[in-house]
Amino acid sequence: MKKVRNLDKIELIFKIMFIIYVILSSNNLTYGKNVISYVMWPMILLGCILLLYRIFNWKRYIKMPLLPIFVCFAGSFLLSMLINYQYEFKQNIITLLFLCFYFFLLYTHDEECTAKDILKEFRIVACVFVLYTTVGTAISLGMFFKGYGHVEVLENGYEVVSGFVWGRLFGVFLEPNPAAVMAIISIFFLIYFIRSEKKVIVTTLGLVDIIIHTLFIAFADSRTAKVCFFVAGVLYVLMEAFKNKEKFATYKKKIIIVILAVIIGIGTNVILVEITNCYNYLVSRNEEANNQEVERNYDLEADPSNRRFDIWKSGLEIFNENKIFGTSYYGIQLYAKENLPDTYIINNTQTNFRNLHNEFLNILVSQGCIGLVIVLVLIFSYLRILKRKYEFVDKKYIDVTNTLLINIIIIAISSMFVAAGMFYYNIPSSNLFWMLLGYSVALMKYEL
Repeated sequence: MKKVRNLDKIELIFKIMFIIYVILSSNNLTYGKNVISYVMWPMILLGCILLLYRIFNWKRYIKMPLLPIFVCFAGSFLLSMLINYQYEFKQNIITLLFLCFYFFLLYTHDEECTAKDILKEFRIVACVFVLYTTVGTAISLGMFFKGYGHVEVLENGYEVVSGFVWGRLFGVFLEPNPAAVMAIISIFFLIYFIRSEKKVIVTTLGLVDIIIHTLFIAFADSRTAKVCFFVAGVLYVLMEAFKNKEKFATYKKKIIIVILAVIIGIGTNVILVEITNCYNYLVSRNEEANNQEVERNYDLEADPSNRRFDIWKSGLEIFNENKIFGTSYYGIQLYAKENLPDTYIINNTQTNFRNLHNEFLNILVSQGCIGLVIVLVLIFSYLRILKRKYEFVDKKYIDVTNTLLINIIIIAISSMFVAAGMFYYNIPSSNLFWMLLGYSVALMKYEL
């Protein structure tokens, strides 16, 4: 047991190192800097050692639900990569390694893991995540109110944006949409800590932190985040009602709680809109700050999807040429250049797109029908676990389980509209997704 506990500590160190690595990679203050390598290489080395340990001790992990499906997905990725070896083979190998980290280290737990172990690790990971988003959003708001905005064009043409630019707040984050989604995740982590700790200092600091995160979401002006916030609000109310389902047994009461949930969901968006409107009103009265209004109407007038429809259509054109095995993930753009030079992702007025801004489409195009079928089986199997196990979760762990489920759904929804998905992308919410998924399955699987 002592060896097991020591191994758990080492694995937790790896997970925190992984979080720090993706934080540095997705932060515009450290993006492209050497400091990333100082974290990345030790993290990769430790991850490979842990993977080897798990391979040699596979009997301790084989009972983890969904694990065979992840093996199939990794196999599908490998197959597509080998078939399309001429397209960025090295980058695909790196992506495959990170997929193994996601599936077999972040998600998978050994059979001796208990609910208390899961809860302890979750709280540490959640604290690290909230600490990062708190510091990041606070600095970003400081940039915002000082009117700071900067765009640096790298040698490869990539634009690193910081501060308040183009009518929305980027702050210290490379992309405002994933950053706003991460802020929502932290808000629900904070709600969990406030409710579980029940201490004045935790409640006070937590509420202040929620306000900070909410302001960032509003000024980031992310439509994806607004959709996620709405869904999260609805789910939160419904899950709270389910905890006391005997009080809502009648059909009439169920209708009332659904209506209330929708109202709360709409309310989250009303708050964001009103924050923006109030700020814009105050700025409009200050002639020196007229250029600092939060407004992105320029990208809505001609195309409400902000190019997404064209990108998705282009992805389907590429899929039509590679229906079974796909192009491999890093082969999407290169295949298009070689075989479909007129398709939108490489023939438009903005930039060449490597990612299709929809994780289902990314999987369909990069791994073909085989990859998509595996993911659909994964989703169905996870929902089956929820259906069979959720109502039997111990009352001591229902709040943390609900927090996990809400944030899993938030990340999944956001991956349908942004480049930052769960499988091929490295940002804090991506690797957090696999940890949360593993925690939720473990809490519903093991004896509590």
